[in-house]
Amino acid sequence: MAKSLCELQLQLTRSKGQNIHESNMQNDEVGNFPNSKELVEIGETNLKEHCRLGMRAKYIIQLAKNVESGTLSLEKLEKNCNLYSYQDVHRRLSKLKGFGPFSIATVLMCMGCYQKVPADSETKRHIKQVYGISSCKSLTIVEDAEQIYMKYAPFQSIVFWFELLQSYEKKYGKLSELDESNYHTITGSRIL
Repeated sequence: MAKSLCELQLQLTRSKGQNIHESNMQNDEVGNFPNSKELVEIGETNLKEHCRLGMRAKYIIQLAKNVESGTLSLEKLEKNCNLYSYQDVHRRLSKLKGFGPFSIATVLMCMGCYQKVPADSETKRHIKQVYGISSCKSLTIVEDAEQIYMKYAPFQSIVFWFELLQSYEKKYGKLSELDESNYHTITGSRIL
């Protein structure tokens, strides 16, 4: 998904004024991750078609429009994302349409708030494999992760990611030496 978004951004920068799909791209070229202005220009239809985002495209475009109009300041949220106002930022993100627990935890982590572990199928796999908690299920993953990583507060997600990366490197070798054509091998759907 991220690669598709970067490809769209490159097409957009090359095709100002033409249909986004008409620009010529080399197979190995990838652009930058699009900013909010570029996402609004790319539009919901292109996100749905090129990135296979489905309903999420609408939420992404609405978020980008909110940022562009100034009704949502990501800089202000990021500034407020510290130990004292973490809960406030979490609450504000949870009010955004299309933001579930995984998205919120991931955004918070990118902002420097490491209290929540992004919990998905890969997190579940990791907890089962590393901690031997076979009872870890989709319905319990958030609570299981909180229980395991609480002792590392306020750096829970950092500890989780270090553990996850170590498990990948144990299985696949140094990630910094992994050829980009093999990046797909370090996803939850490939590791099981």
